[in-house]
Amino acid sequence: MRLNGSPAKASTTLVTGDTVTVRMSGFERTLEVRRLLAKRVGAEVASHCFTDHTPPRRRHRRWASPTGPWRGASHQEGPPRDGTAQGPGSLVRVLFARRAIRIGTVNNIVLASVRQPGGDTVSDLHIVDGVVTRISSGGGIPDGARVVSLDGRYVIPGLWDEHVHMTQWALHSNRPDLSAAASAREAAAAVGLYVHDADPSVTIVGVGFRDALWPDVPTLDMLDAATGNQPTALISHDLHCVWLNSAAARRYGVEVDDGGLLREEPAFALTRELGKLPDSVVDGWVRDAARSATARASWGSLILR
Repeated sequence: MRLNGSPAKASTTLVTGDTVTVRMSGFERTLEVRRLLAKRVGAEVASHCFTDHTPPRRRHRRWASPTGPWRGASHQEGPPRDGTAQGPGSLVRVLFARRAIRIGTVNNIVLASVRQPGGDTVSDLHIVDGVVTRISSGGGIPDGARVVSLDGRYVIPGLWDEHVHMTQWALHSNRPDLSAAASAREAAAAVGLYVHDADPSVTIVGVGFRDALWPDVPTLDMLDAATGNQPTALISHDLHCVWLNSAAARRYGVEVDDGGLLREEPAFALTRELGKLPDSVVDGWVRDAARSATARASWGSLILR
């Protein structure tokens, strides 16, 4: 991050007229501060508080030519992490009409009439033991090979996610999702559905609410009425806020006002405490999350703790 051209921390104080440059997803975004805010607001209000001076992005295709060999070392054992396509010797996953083709135990397969992104020329993809061995222009099917015609559909390499907080993602995937709640009352009612069969020794943790967009205000009484004596804590989508009921406040020894909200450091501290689960539970959730990613054609992740 840079402020007016000089390196700066995220906590640096801003004034109207400052220019902030932040590098995100491999490119720089430049914003001019037009108005300062003292509280959380919705996206509509926030959009009038800055001027975006980011230059247009140039987009580059990083796929190989469909008529030539795919780029990548011939003995590559996994997906390259720079987003380039893979060639003979690389592992393969096939997307077919938004569904993964299950090759199963077949050791010798030819995916016929396929296209690579960036062109319309069709070719045949030869796969042995899950590894691309050859890309041909057609014909020459090996004996005993299973042939699957894709009728000109595209074949792409597996995807690599370069930024994953795996444990946080796994926890989020196993908690009630409140992102669709259009009000505080809706969020309280939604999490209340989980109370009836819940174990009183377990804290219900919901995630994803956006209180800045709600027409009403969260209150302690509102959440208490929906959840009773079941300890309940709801974490906002940006992790900077936790809405909890009286039972959860007592369990974790925190003080809340009539709104039942914790913000910033008190919210971060409670969120860390809520994530302290047995390793066996978290490891199981991480395995499930990894399987879910694989089903979406993601081959690997760069895990950040």
